Amino acid sequence: TDKIRRRFIKLMIYIGANKEKPLIFKNVQSYKRIKELNKAIPEMHFLRITRDTEQVAQSMLKAYHDLGYFYYSPVNKKAHSNISPAEFSVNHLLSIEKEIKDQLNKVPEENKTHLRYEEFCANSEEITEQFMEKVLGMESNDGNFIAKGIKLTASNRLKVSVEEANEIKTAIEKLIVHERI
Repeated sequence: TDKIRRRFIKLMIYIGANKEKPLIFKNVQSYKRIKELNKAIPEMHFLRITRDTEQVAQSMLKAYHDLGYFYYSPVNKKAHSNISPAEFSVNHLLSIEKEIKDQLNKVPEENKTHLRYEEFCANSEEITEQFMEKVLGMESNDGNFIAKGIKLTASNRLKVSVEEANEIKTAIEKLIVHERI
């Protein structure tokens, strides 16, 4: 724990992060260490942004097609040889989501914020202002941080074939019926 804290503080100093210039750190692999990070750096705030499950599964499947493999999987790494890549992407995504949820359950409420991607895109200015004030303790009227008037839209474009998109939808529905979500 002390080693992690020292390494993190050293990184913060190196990049010059401070209250006026906060660090937002996104690392897909860090989800496995949330509990450990919280213990080592109790003042850390976790911002979790979730997106529509079908959209994320489609992105994962597209990445699989582009790369030829799935990135680290908490489920059996050989499992995708027994089921289709579309179904594996759903299982893989939901196992990651479960791990994140389990890890975040151990983090105090005041140290975490959960946002839905679609909501953020629809209300980005308001949500950013609230986050800055609540979490960073910064006035939201600082023009350096908020781009006024920029509207975001959540992309719902199809990232895979129609057949694969339908297979993803069916796999999600099947898991809902079996109460795995």
